[in-house]
Amino acid sequence: MSDDLCATCTTVGEDLSHCLAFCSFSRQVWALSNIPMKVHNWVGTTVKEWILYMRRSTDDGQFRNCILICWALWSFRNKKLHEVVVVEAMEVVTFVRHYVEMLNNPVARVLNVTRSNPIPKWRCPEPEVIKLNFDASVNVALGSVGIGIMARSHTGECVGWSSHFLLQSLDPTSAEAKAAYYAMIFAREKGWQKIIVEGDSSTVISSINGATEDRSMHGAIIADILVAKGWFDGFSARHINRKGNQVAHEVARLSLKGPNLLPNLPLVIQNIVNFEAED
Repeated sequence: MSDDLCATCTTVGEDLSHCLAFCSFSRQVWALSNIPMKVHNWVGTTVKEWILYMRRSTDDGQFRNCILICWALWSFRNKKLHEVVVVEAMEVVTFVRHYVEMLNNPVARVLNVTRSNPIPKWRCPEPEVIKLNFDASVNVALGSVGIGIMARSHTGECVGWSSHFLLQSLDPTSAEAKAAYYAMIFAREKGWQKIIVEGDSSTVISSINGATEDRSMHGAIIADILVAKGWFDGFSARHINRKGNQVAHEVARLSLKGPNLLPNLPLVIQNIVNFEAED
């Protein structure tokens, strides 16, 4: 494919206005969305003028959805160009709808909680230590698992994150154990030598810290974790409740929606990371 051609339709030259508004794929996405044509129809001579027109033509909620569609179109365009990942128009619309659901659900409103509320808090690790929060979300009916991992430094800064979608039938505890193991693999790949793995499954954390052989259903995964502990100069496993593990939980929940549906760390999750770092 020529570098000058649109990465999505591959028929005409590409610029930003073509990618977001004129490409046949983009038009399919807009048509499948709930945005009226009078709102997203091209007006003006530049993308800026078009976006300002959309802002004047609708309310805050619908304008937010317009911007999310533009962001999703550009993100999936990049995935096709650089990772050869091809999606259907409906997949882009579904991704945006799921994202809007996440923005609207009560978990996202954690940013409005005042400091006076006695909620459990995520805490920064010690200097030179990386804390990896992990979580898993299970769809028993479909036999799938979403895994979310968030790594942060002693300043609370996000230094890495990982999202996995597994077509594997696991009970919730085994899925949590798998998430812990994936967190350790992620840390090893990054070259971190002193780590804390932190999750909201007390059963998994107790098994990792236990001195006796685990003969439960998730025992084989725990055995792999115990071997993996030797990869690091410093290792500990800690329990935290669900509210303190919220970031990893949200990444896991989004990961469960399917592969390639989380091309970038959503802004709402990044905002929670920033909020917890400052708290």
